[in-house]
Amino acid sequence: MPLHPHLETMIAERRQAAAGAVAPARSAQAARAGIAARRQSWGAGPAVGEISELTLPSRGGPMTVRRYRPEGGARGRLLWLHGGGWVAGSLVDYDPFVRAICQATRCEVLVPDYRLAPEYPFPAALEDGEDVLAWLTRLTDGLPLLIGGDSAGGNLAAVLAQQARGRVVLLGQLLLSPVTDCDTETESYRESGSGYLLDTAEMQWLWQQYVPNGTLESPRVSPLRARSLAGVAPAWVVGAQYDVLRDDARRYARKLGWHGVRHRYSEYAGMTHNFGPMMNILEPARQLLQEMDEVVGRMIAGTSL
Repeated sequence: MPLHPHLETMIAERRQAAAGAVAPARSAQAARAGIAARRQSWGAGPAVGEISELTLPSRGGPMTVRRYRPEGGARGRLLWLHGGGWVAGSLVDYDPFVRAICQATRCEVLVPDYRLAPEYPFPAALEDGEDVLAWLTRLTDGLPLLIGGDSAGGNLAAVLAQQARGRVVLLGQLLLSPVTDCDTETESYRESGSGYLLDTAEMQWLWQQYVPNGTLESPRVSPLRARSLAGVAPAWVVGAQYDVLRDDARRYARKLGWHGVRHRYSEYAGMTHNFGPMMNILEPARQLLQEMDEVVGRMIAGTSL
C-alpha cells in the first residue's frame, strides 16, 4: 500500500524545510526538542477518570510514575514504557497517547519517568523498569497485570517480560513497533532507511547513546537474541509498513510462535514509525487503539489472540 497521504505530506514538508540547510549535529537535546515539537501536532488526548503522580524508590533514586485511571473502574493494570529511542520522550510528551491507551483498554496505566541516555546509558532505563515492575507485583488488589511500550519502550517491555518468566504473573505484553534487535541491515532498514520518520543513521546513533560500552547482542539489549522465548507472557506485536523496525517486529512475533507463545502480529499498511500517537490525525491510529482494546480483553480473559 502507498504511504498514507497525511504522512506523505508531513514528510514532504520536513524535506522542504530541510532543503539547503546544513544538517544539525545529532544531540540528545535536539532529539528531545523534536519529540516535544511533534507533540503539538498530535493534539490533546481524551479525558480519563483520574491522573496522579507517584514517587517510587529505585536504584537511581526517587522516580516519578504517572498513573492514569479510567472512568468507571479498571479491568487491568498496564505498565507502559514510552518511546523515544532511550534518549528522548517524557511524561508530558506521551501524555496524549497514554490517555488514549487508558481510555481504550479500560486499564489503569502507569508510566515511569525512566532515566534517559546518554546521561544514563544502559542499564539505567531497564533497571528503572525492573524497579517499577517489582513495586507493582507487591500490590494486593488483584488487578491483572500487563506490560507494554512503543519503540524503545517496546524494547524495555520485551526484556522485562522475558525476565519476569516464572517470577511475575503477566497476562500480556503489548509491543508497538518494538526495537528487538541491533541488526540495522534487515530488509526493512534497506527499504525504509531513508526519507521516513525514523532512518537508519538515527537508529545507529540511538544505539550508540544507549549502549556506548557493552555488547548490543545481549538479550537484555536485543531481546530477539534470547535463546528461548518459551514461557513469556502472551504478546501482541505491531509493525508498520514503512518503518525500519518493521522486521524487528515481524521476527520477534515469528520467534514467539516458534517457542509456543500465544501471540498476534498486526502490521499496519501505509504507516511509518510512531504512528500510534497520531490518533487525532490518522484513522489507522484510531484502529490501533480499537485493536488494543480487543487484544487486552482477550489477554485478561485468557482466550486466543
